[in-house]
Amino acid sequence: MTKNFSNTLGDLGLPANFPTLQFDAVSEKMSRHSKNPSSNWFMFAAAWNATGYRLIATHRSSTKFDELLNSSPASIELRFLQDDEMFSFFSAALSAIECAFFAAYACVSQIFPADYPINLDKDLRITPERIIEKLKKKLSGTSLGNQMINTHNDTKYTELSNFRNYLSHRGTLPRQQYAAVGPAAVDRPSTVSGNPTQIASKWIYDFEILPGCLIPFVDFADIAVGTIIHRLDEFINSCEI
Repeated sequence: MTKNFSNTLGDLGLPANFPTLQFDAVSEKMSRHSKNPSSNWFMFAAAWNATGYRLIATHRSSTKFDELLNSSPASIELRFLQDDEMFSFFSAALSAIECAFFAAYACVSQIFPADYPINLDKDLRITPERIIEKLKKKLSGTSLGNQMINTHNDTKYTELSNFRNYLSHRGTLPRQQYAAVGPAAVDRPSTVSGNPTQIASKWIYDFEILPGCLIPFVDFADIAVGTIIHRLDEFINSCEI
């Protein structure tokens, strides 16, 4: 992963395609409220930093998972390490997107505090689905609002959520192993269910566990987070803040 320096996060190793200029620009504009901080500002700052942190973790976990798949010999410990890294990967990847959503909400709350107050504990009980619904009043038809909707409706977001939710709340992903026969035969990669949130009798073992298998999710998280950062920067520029 190529390092990408940020005035906000420093030299932590942000992905090369991370929109650092726009990320720092949003931070700078919001920092004007730090002298008299409200809950809106604190929630934004925490979520904004975490957006970068979690995306870095996503890339690192993907790389580490590939390294573990190439390790030998197979052992119970190696299987544990692979499972643990997969859990870390899906948790970080979805968290990066969810933190970007929450940061956008907190930012809009800072601009329109009467419409989107963050004064009570219950004001923080919001999911990406609820954020999209709540922000319709101010973001309907905007590029930021449309991007959040498109991200949430993307099939990759659903797959990412399903893997994270299963691993977080139900257990490990059982694997099917395939042993080839014959002197020149090559074993197929092991597979896990690509629809893990359904009951086990409906599982379809179509997700192959092999180096690079997490890259489509890395790419999706990069694009989703990066585009939200771009759109939030544009939205702030169009408002008085």
